Amino acid sequence: MRLLHHGEAGKNANLAWFHRIAPGKGGAPVLVLCGSLLVSHDGATVAREETPRMAGHRKAPRKVAGDLLVSGRAWPNAAEYGHERAVRIAVEQGRWRKELAVFGDRLWHIGVLGASITEPVPFSSIPVIYERAFGGTGYTPNPVGRGMGEGTQGDLLPNIEYPDHQVQLRTHRPPPAGFGPIPASCNPRAERLGTYDAAWLVQDWPGMPQDFDPRFWNEAPADQQFPEFFKGDERFTVLNMHQEKKRAELSLPGKKLRAFLQRQDGAFAEMPLALDTVDIDMEAGRTELVWRGAAAVKSPRLRDIKFLFTAIEPLAAPVPLETYRAQFEARRRATYPTREEAQADREEAEAKRQKEADAAKAKLEASLKEAQDITKAANAFAAGQAAKAGKYPPAKHQPAQRDAMALLAAHDPEKAALLNTKLASAAESIKAAQGEKGPAWTRERVAEAHAQGASMAGVDLSGLDLSELTLAGAQLSGANFTGANLSRCWLQQAHLERADFTDAIAEEAQFGGAHLAGARFTGANLKGARFGEAGLAGADFSKQTLPGASFDRAHGARANFSEANLAGASFRGATLPRADFSKANVTNAAFDNAVLTQANFTETLAERASFTRADMVNLRAHQTNAQGAVFTDVRAERSVWQRALLGKADFSRAALNQANFAEAVLEHAQFDRALLEAAQFGSADLRFAVVTNAKLVRAILERADLRDADFSGSNLYKAGLFAAASSRIKLEGAFLAGTLMAS
Repeated sequence: MRLLHHGEAGKNANLAWFHRIAPGKGGAPVLVLCGSLLVSHDGATVAREETPRMAGHRKAPRKVAGDLLVSGRAWPNAAEYGHERAVRIAVEQGRWRKELAVFGDRLWHIGVLGASITEPVPFSSIPVIYERAFGGTGYTPNPVGRGMGEGTQGDLLPNIEYPDHQVQLRTHRPPPAGFGPIPASCNPRAERLGTYDAAWLVQDWPGMPQDFDPRFWNEAPADQQFPEFFKGDERFTVLNMHQEKKRAELSLPGKKLRAFLQRQDGAFAEMPLALDTVDIDMEAGRTELVWRGAAAVKSPRLRDIKFLFTAIEPLAAPVPLETYRAQFEARRRATYPTREEAQADREEAEAKRQKEADAAKAKLEASLKEAQDITKAANAFAAGQAAKAGKYPPAKHQPAQRDAMALLAAHDPEKAALLNTKLASAAESIKAAQGEKGPAWTRERVAEAHAQGASMAGVDLSGLDLSELTLAGAQLSGANFTGANLSRCWLQQAHLERADFTDAIAEEAQFGGAHLAGARFTGANLKGARFGEAGLAGADFSKQTLPGASFDRAHGARANFSEANLAGASFRGATLPRADFSKANVTNAAFDNAVLTQANFTETLAERASFTRADMVNLRAHQTNAQGAVFTDVRAERSVWQRALLGKADFSRAALNQANFAEAVLEHAQFDRALLEAAQFGSADLRFAVVTNAKLVRAILERADLRDADFSGSNLYKAGLFAAASSRIKLEGAFLAGTLMAS
């Protein structure tokens, strides 16, 4: 699934989207989407700083009512109350109002007549948190509060109470008062979780138990839950929770978030979102609004979803679905074009370039013709004047242009001035159109310039025969080699940054140590070329045929080898972070000791390739075919191998913590002594795999096929093997504490 977005939140707002997969009814996967919009109370720029409270708003797959939450401090209001010992704080929205009483610190005083409450002491401000509300150890609605229990917790009275449920006696047990979210571990939320027993594990896991109450997901106190969700333009009044504004008026921004899914069959439909959480933070001066929606999906890997398209719009100006469909297509076309669309774009760009070239050529030809016409007119006039004077026959002799213009000026100064101006303009146009190119480049001129150490940066060498020339160390940055013959040319250490080798013939050319950052090799013939130690940052070798090519110790980020034929090529010791080998053929290629961090090997054919001791951290290898490949001693933490074909691959001693092998085929694969902590093998095929002496702490092997696999001596502490096929699995000497193996 890919994410696209349309619209801007504004300078005083910050928008972020979050999605996750949650178990639905019967354990079926559900895509849960949350849009979080932070808005400033005073128009200042909002920086997103994630907090546990904000993360908590996104845990619910759905809410049955809208949650209103408020955080901040209670400030005394001496102007209204005449003292700083107590104050009423409140939140209002329309006809709804909630009020709390806040007191300075008070104690239980034990006297002759029993327990009494001391006068509240003056305060400067008090945080409105449940630690200051009624509660205490063992009180399930609020075990962190004050007012009951042993020691200080029991001696202190709550600072925050409901006005009509204030503590009067030590036996009173009022509900805890506050505006913030109720922790999931406290009642009444905790008692709504349901029963998690053996029956749940067999019948409902990983979903919720049958006696689960969906009201659990609502975080706000019951009197802050709204049966109707928020619209997004509500106005709130907050009393005595701002140091300066005793009555703070706040308005939601009048925005609406929307989301749309395009599935693999092309269907485009809206995913309804509800604004179910509003969290006002008076201290930070901002409010978070959370929209939430859910949609059933066929796969936890979201394979049936192609795109998630999100948008933000004004409430007052809703946008029709068809408009969003068109905006989505335009954004998708620009960001993720299909091969056919990309080819059409290239053809369109080439047609535009050719049109511009034709226009420039036509302009040059027009300027040349204009200059010729002006010269002819001047010469004709001068010749006519000379013939009248009887100096020479007009048909046999013509005066020089300079003399002709001078003669014209003597007889008709106005016309001469006009022609001179036009001639100068035409000359400037010609000069600009030709780009002051000077003499054309030839093979001989190239050799001479190199011998003299002259720079040839940006020169046009297209179509030249430069075969077998020695141009080692030459300065050729940005040079155009389109269609040139560079066979057996020596270009070691040459500066070829951004050079264009489109359709060039470079068989057996030597590029060792050359600087090829940004060079383009589209359509080039590079059979037998050598690129050892070359700088390849951003170089484009896509769709090239380079069997057996040598790139040993080459270096540079983002080199593009997509769809190239690199069978048997050597990349030993190369440093190519973020390189793109997607859909390439690297069968039998050698990447030993290479640095391939964040490289892309999606859908790559890599059978029997060797990656011994390579650095492959964060590698992407979705659906790659690397059967029989060797990955011994690699570093590949957080690498992704989803749906890859890795039968008989050897990952012995590899560091693969947090790697993702979901749905991969790993029959007879070797993972001896591999580090696989928190690695994912969900629904993977590990039949006959050897995973001996490996570290699989918290690894996920749910629904994996583990038949005949050997996990002897491995550490499977807290690993998840739920619903895994495990007949004839070998576990001799394995550590299985905390492992979930129910089926």
